[in-house]
Amino acid sequence: MCAALRVAVRVRIPALLEERRPQVAPGLLRWHNRWIRIKEIAMSIDVTRLSVKELDALINQAKKRKATLSKRKPVAVVRQKLTQLARAEGYSIAELFAPGPAATPRAVKSAGKASKSKGVSTGKVAPKYRNPSNPAQTWAGRGMQPKWLAEAIGKGGKLEDFLIR
Repeated sequence: MCAALRVAVRVRIPALLEERRPQVAPGLLRWHNRWIRIKEIAMSIDVTRLSVKELDALINQAKKRKATLSKRKPVAVVRQKLTQLARAEGYSIAELFAPGPAATPRAVKSAGKASKSKGVSTGKVAPKYRNPSNPAQTWAGRGMQPKWLAEAIGKGGKLEDFLIR
């Protein structure tokens, strides 16, 4: 982080974040038309340099944060409830939050359906078209036409002539 950014962060960022930038993911800061991810900022705010408007914004921000924190239950209590719920359903916390694909009912249910998401292979499909001069060359009708088919169509052939019956 450059020195100018450190100074800007220490002096005014907390009060000005809400006023000067649109709502984006927390932990992002716009600096010279670039979004910078901020992992952690140790803030020491010099309130003597803030205007009345900035002080009001800072106080409102602190009140909102305090209200949010007061509504939350302690982490230990939430962890205990999650562990109990996982055990009651026959899972461990490690199974539920482990990286990788999980065998959820939704995943099992949709496994038989073709996926419409980009870049996902849906498996092999039976060929629909065959090259009469070389029966080993086939095409399923997906993607680009093979060269042999494009050349044959270019010479005046019809796509229906190559259908496998």
